[in-house]
Amino acid sequence: MNSNPTDAIIGYTDTASHGYWHFVDAGFASDNSKVPDTPVPNAATQIAAFRTAIASNDPNLDLLKSYELVWLEHLVGDIHQPLHGTVRFYQNTGDKGANAVKIKVPTAMKKQFEGTLSKSAPSELHAFWDDLPGEGPPGPALPFAAAFAKALPAAQVGVSDTDPNNWSMESLMLAQKDAYQTPIGKGPTPPSGSSYAITQGYYDTAMQDAKDRIALAGARLAKLLNENLH
Repeated sequence: MNSNPTDAIIGYTDTASHGYWHFVDAGFASDNSKVPDTPVPNAATQIAAFRTAIASNDPNLDLLKSYELVWLEHLVGDIHQPLHGTVRFYQNTGDKGANAVKIKVPTAMKKQFEGTLSKSAPSELHAFWDDLPGEGPPGPALPFAAAFAKALPAAQVGVSDTDPNNWSMESLMLAQKDAYQTPIGKGPTPPSGSSYAITQGYYDTAMQDAKDRIALAGARLAKLLNENLH
């Protein structure tokens, strides 16, 4: 992990996936585990760096700004997903943003997750939250995504907050409040079985959270671009 506050932005010659840009691994524990400091760089530091970069008026930097813009759009979405804002520790081991938390999706819910990209429902809690909007029927994903977004009510609260550190803190708090609640237990797997069975009540709460966070992320991204992109 790079210990600098941000990574150098070099443009399209950089083909790395920068996995650590997509998260803010703010830790908490479900037992008495020791919680380490939040690693940097992360989604919040990179959003701040890209936001500053796209504000440049130098026409010679337009190509670089197009690279930065794509990343900025992606990371603003990521940081609003609750499980991109935290890692839970149990027995002194982190759960990798709930990628290590094993779940089972009931048959009645599986159709929601089986679409254009995946062939099966998620088996990790992080993937479950990533995939909540669904992928739609076979075919291009963009029309489905656009229709899903269009049906969302406009965000009313918090739009004016453009601090990515606050966004990640919201995700951490929402993860603690909803993502790690019943039927999810203290550890990555239940003591009596190999995975946690997702309930309808849990799914309904998670889906509402997803809709709220997607709408808020879109509104904040629009504000950020309007204020900084030149």
